[in-house]
Amino acid sequence: MAISGESVVNGAKSASQQGANAADRIKSEISNTAEEWTSTIKDAGADIARRVESAGGKAYDTAKQRTLDGAEQLEGNIRDYPWVAVGVAFGLGALFGSLCRK
Repeated sequence: MAISGESVVNGAKSASQQGANAADRIKSEISNTAEEWTSTIKDAGADIARRVESAGGKAYDTAKQRTLDGAEQLEGNIRDYPWVAVGVAFGLGALFGSLCRK
């Protein structure tokens, strides 16, 4: 059985077309996968940003409450021990005054 030049050319064209089709399918799959990954990464980034914002808000609220509690406790101590508070204030004023003079 002899192979004609025409059948070789037709076979080569067919193989070339199949290769081109396969390359197009691979390119399409890679593009779709990249789009899916990009979407997933964006969603994960947005989720992380929401969690960080929430944690930051909670930390701020906790710090604010602790500061207010400390201020209330300090005010109570000043009311309970006014002369000690005056002595501490005088001592700190004298310390800072001497440090600033030098």
